[in-house]
Amino acid sequence: TVYSYCASYYGKWYYVLTIPSIVITTAVSVLGAVWPYDGDAATAGRVTISLLGALATVITAMQALFRFQSRMDIFYTASSQVDGMVTRLRFLTKYRMGEKVSRNELQGIISGIEDK
Repeated sequence: TVYSYCASYYGKWYYVLTIPSIVITTAVSVLGAVWPYDGDAATAGRVTISLLGALATVITAMQALFRFQSRMDIFYTASSQVDGMVTRLRFLTKYRMGEKVSRNELQGIISGIEDK
């Protein structure tokens, strides 16, 4: 369904931002602990760690701004609800014991499903 597609789309972008954020923040922590603080490498290390920290901050801010996780959850929930409604409607219309379902009855069934 469209809701499933949207959930997977936002989920993909959520993970595209989350995984690099975790990797970069881990790298900042490890580099901060092991980088030598004396000699010529000290300045390069500080610059590298600062740039990685800034990049991690930007990625985290993008996650908060775009809210991919909440959108993914909303569309996943909507997809599950639509799938449940379709399943109930198919079951109710398929197993009517040979009786024809009128349009009014069908609308009542749909309304009943929507209320749940």
